[in-house]
Amino acid sequence: MSERDVLLKKVQQKLKISFNNKTLLDEALTHRSIVRVKKKGVFHNERLEFFGDAVLKLIISELLYHRYPSYDEGELSKLRSQFISDRFMTIMAKELNLSKAINVSYGEKKAGGQFRDRILADAMEALLGASYLDQGLEITRQWFLELFEQVNQECQKLELRDFKTELQELCQKKGETLPTYTLMDTTGPQHDCMFHIQGTVSVDTVEIIVNGSAKTKKEAEQKTAQSLLQAIQDSLH
Repeated sequence: MSERDVLLKKVQQKLKISFNNKTLLDEALTHRSIVRVKKKGVFHNERLEFFGDAVLKLIISELLYHRYPSYDEGELSKLRSQFISDRFMTIMAKELNLSKAINVSYGEKKAGGQFRDRILADAMEALLGASYLDQGLEITRQWFLELFEQVNQECQKLELRDFKTELQELCQKKGETLPTYTLMDTTGPQHDCMFHIQGTVSVDTVEIIVNGSAKTKKEAEQKTAQSLLQAIQDSLH
């Protein structure tokens, strides 16, 4: 059994399923960078990602429809957008350790590409698409919802809120200058580094400066925005 086969087997063990067509699973976890360095005939996961996006929306929409019977269309749409976001998909992908199984080019791997949120989220959607085609909707729904419940508590801690947008809207409402985010430093190895962001905002002539750190620049900015919002609320009391 090749090293690639071992990695794909571990993913299947996590999902508690066995793919009939292992090539389909391999394709779902193959990034397009591979095609640029491999010979013709090697497929990447963009088509499966496109299909998996529809599968994701179907499963999540059905779940929310039954779980929140009193919600109207707008409320359901807003809630669904949180659960189909790249942030949520990335958390699920990390729970499955997909970064170890995603096949990327040498150059992309050297740059830590398989750890990037976008690549992880895309692979998660492609995996859903591949599972639907190979295993059918019922089995796909079963493992997905089981995984969903496992990570839901963690997602609730993150609250899946867009703090940057909330802060920007608050500043616009109060007629204040928009907040700024500055990358102050990155620490740790390239494939697992920490981004340290400094955020600044002025409210009622008072300048507030906070710092936030995370393993992606996007998440560090979100944490910084969250801290800025909290600081603003504290200043109003």
